[in-house]
Amino acid sequence: MSDDASAHPQDGPVLLYVDDEHPNRVVFKQSFGRHFPIVTAASGAEAKDIMQSREVAVLVTDQRMPGMSGNELLQWALEHHPRAVRIVITAYSDLDAILQAINRGLVARYLVKPWSRPEVHALLDWALQAYGVGNQNAALQIRVLENERLATLGSVAAAVFHDLAHPVSYLLTNSEILDDMSRDTLPELQALMRERADIIPSDLADRLNHFCTELLELSADMVHGAHTLVETTAAMRRMLMAEHAKESSGCEPIRVVRYVTGLCEQLAQQANCRLQFDGPADLPRVSIASSALTRVLINVINNGIESCRERTDLPREVKVYAEVRGHMVHLDVIDNGLGMDKDLIRRLQSHQVTTKTGGSGIGVQQSRKLVEEVGGSLAFESERGHGTRVSIEVPVEAAGSPPQM
Repeated sequence: MSDDASAHPQDGPVLLYVDDEHPNRVVFKQSFGRHFPIVTAASGAEAKDIMQSREVAVLVTDQRMPGMSGNELLQWALEHHPRAVRIVITAYSDLDAILQAINRGLVARYLVKPWSRPEVHALLDWALQAYGVGNQNAALQIRVLENERLATLGSVAAAVFHDLAHPVSYLLTNSEILDDMSRDTLPELQALMRERADIIPSDLADRLNHFCTELLELSADMVHGAHTLVETTAAMRRMLMAEHAKESSGCEPIRVVRYVTGLCEQLAQQANCRLQFDGPADLPRVSIASSALTRVLINVINNGIESCRERTDLPREVKVYAEVRGHMVHLDVIDNGLGMDKDLIRRLQSHQVTTKTGGSGIGVQQSRKLVEEVGGSLAFESERGHGTRVSIEVPVEAAGSPPQM
């Protein structure tokens, strides 16, 4: 039975954690229950009952469970509760199940046991925010989740080929050693057999001759096959790296800004908020991937809209400004929402907290990470009652510079 399915009378969406092992449910609830509205279930059937009786924003399920596997539960949730953000927890050895879940669109993200608390906390925060996006704009939620799913699939593939490199290399090395030993030793063995044919039974001599002939052919085939496997693995890694390099080779920020403001326009209208861009018609390319800058701006702009939604004493507006400052492109997202107090700003700047669940996308910590990975920065200025300014700086892409990896 559920440890707490009936112990949460609170209204509103919850996070459902499903695991057939009681200690795992206890640990999960104790680790994250103070920060998130968590309900647990001991089986897929119990999870289905909970999802039919209350609003579940995020479904986190173990993969291996008796009666109903994680993937089976995820498939049911996709069909009956498609807006719930779905996450699977599994062992790395269950790679096939992970790939099936991602390819079939059952999950946007996955966790590998043993998980780390900060990683899961950030993921749950992202998932609840992604669900919140869907409350205002289902199409935007689909885009966010699809981007995450594709990024997750790419990371799984890259990890697989990275992990294959060493064992495949060992296979090639050992195959070559075996082939060398066979070519050096087997002719000598055959010569010895001919010299001592008088004491070796004919049936044994036939088997040994057959063994020598077959081993030479098999060892040569193994070397050829191992070489092919090494080359194929290396080619796949190069392809993934090339795709990453292509994705990371920079973007035109004006196009990204106009795309994101267009996406967020519906949310702004629903919040009775004016969203506008104030900047030049063109900006130099920047050394951040288009998808990364898109995710950051979606998060920041939607958080601004949500902050304005709570304001009733003046016209609501979110403005995006852009300009070049030296070798950096500077983007300001300014809202006239309720703003934040000094303590929250301090915590945001020290990476200790993300924005509220009403915001969108991937959270402040993830946004900061995406920007800082390319040498940029993300900073906040805010005063309670006087709105917020989020400043994003990203480097201009140097002419002829190698792609960011």
